[in-house]
Amino acid sequence: MKTWGAGTAIVAVALAASGVVVTRAAHEPPAVSAGTAPILASAVAATPVSDSSVLPVGVDGPRLNPTSGAVVPRRLRYYFDGTRRLLPGHRIVAFYGAAGAPGLGVLGTASPGRLWQRLSRVASRYQQQSGPRVVPAYELITYLATSGPGADGDYSSKVSDAVIARYARAVHRHHGLLILDLQPGRGSFLTQAKTLRRWLRLPYVQLALDPEWKLYGNQQPLSRIGHTTARAINRVSRWLDGLTLRLRLPQKLLLVHEFTDDMVRNDNRVVDRDGVAVVWNIDGFGSRMAKISRYRSFAASTRLPLGFKLFYDLDIDMMSPADVLRLHPRPVVIEYE
Repeated sequence: MKTWGAGTAIVAVALAASGVVVTRAAHEPPAVSAGTAPILASAVAATPVSDSSVLPVGVDGPRLNPTSGAVVPRRLRYYFDGTRRLLPGHRIVAFYGAAGAPGLGVLGTASPGRLWQRLSRVASRYQQQSGPRVVPAYELITYLATSGPGADGDYSSKVSDAVIARYARAVHRHHGLLILDLQPGRGSFLTQAKTLRRWLRLPYVQLALDPEWKLYGNQQPLSRIGHTTARAINRVSRWLDGLTLRLRLPQKLLLVHEFTDDMVRNDNRVVDRDGVAVVWNIDGFGSRMAKISRYRSFAASTRLPLGFKLFYDLDIDMMSPADVLRLHPRPVVIEYE
């Protein structure tokens, strides 16, 4: 669930199974006209970007043996702790939002370098002596849903590579993760994901899909809550799995945001792939009782692991880390907006 700043209109989502209500904020997205740069580009100075500035030491691609001329296979790549599987074995604690835009989440309240210390303090509260290793992460809105069609006519605008590079460098420096979030508008999740290949080829960069902002036909932003299908998610996960296999990357996270039962149609048909960990991120806000009821409803109807989002400004009596860890099953991803 996203926070769009001023002009909030609260839409109630009825939870039929429990009789409680989780609310969502349908905030007016920032207007972006054709040819206009994304909202957060103005907040970040242009920075030359090169893959070498964010690639971890020791990661390289296929190369020729100078003596024999034979192709040397690409090295296996690992996470910073020496593992190749993200889930199970890790718990991800993330700050969500857009660079330079405080109204779109906590991530926009400070620079990626300055914000890391705050994130680390929050993440440390989820580390249990016998539990999975906690990894801090940033989830950066990379394709931002817009109120106007924009240059491509898809009501979605990509942030610059210079912005992404700042966050990639920050998480690499601190051995964390970067999750690139897609709000597709009328665009395609798969098409947008492929434009981020230069970043997703990095071991510590992950992907998130936000069906709330998926439009169809002549639909306009905020005319209704968006949705996607298992087929669309499977197309992305198949491509991501292939990328992981070809580049010998560690397992990738594919985080799918949802807060209504039909936000992902036919979700029981989502394919489980060895190189991709699909996680449903339950991101409605409201009272503790409503959020817990919604989480339990999803947990009872899926075989896939779950994430859980907390809202600094919108949750009523926001749950503490101890409260979150009492959820069953325990979420593998915890996000703060």
